[in-house]
Amino acid sequence: REGHLSAQAVSRRHQDRGRRGPGLRGSVARQLSSLEELDLGYTGITDDGIRALTEALAKGISLRKLYLGSTRIGDGAAQAFAEALLANPSLEELDLSHTGITDDGTRALAEALAKGTSLRKLYLNNSKINNTAAWAFAETLLANSSFEELDLGY
Repeated sequence: REGHLSAQAVSRRHQDRGRRGPGLRGSVARQLSSLEELDLGYTGITDDGIRALTEALAKGISLRKLYLGSTRIGDGAAQAFAEALLANPSLEELDLSHTGITDDGTRALAEALAKGTSLRKLYLNNSKINNTAAWAFAETLLANSSFEELDLGY
C-alpha cells in the first residue's frame, strides 16, 4: 500500500542491500520521512529500537499511524513515546497493545496526552496496567477533548 511500511518490507529492503547493524537505523529513518502508516507489530523490536523510532518522530516526520502491538517493548518505550508525542503534531493513532508496558509507562503516556497532542486513538489492551493507570487516563480524557478512542481492555 502507498504510504504504508511493514516490518517485513523493512527487513527485505535491508537484506537486499546487504547491510547489517546500524545501517538499518538510517534506512528506516529515510523511509519514515514519507510514511503515513508503519506496522511493526509482532516483531522483536525492543525499547532500544523504539528509541530510534521516537527520535525520528520527535523530528516531526509525518507518520499518522503506528502499530507496535504484540512486541517486547516496555515502560522505556512508553516514556519515549510520551516525549515524542509532545514534539510530533502528526501521530494520530498508536497501538501498544499486548506489550510489557506497565503502570509507569501508562502514566507517562497519560501525562503527555493531558498536555495536548495530536493523538486521537491509543490501544493499550492486554498490557500490564491496573486501575491506577486507568484512572490517569480518565483524567486525561477530561483534559483532552479531541482524544477519541482508548482501549485498556483485557
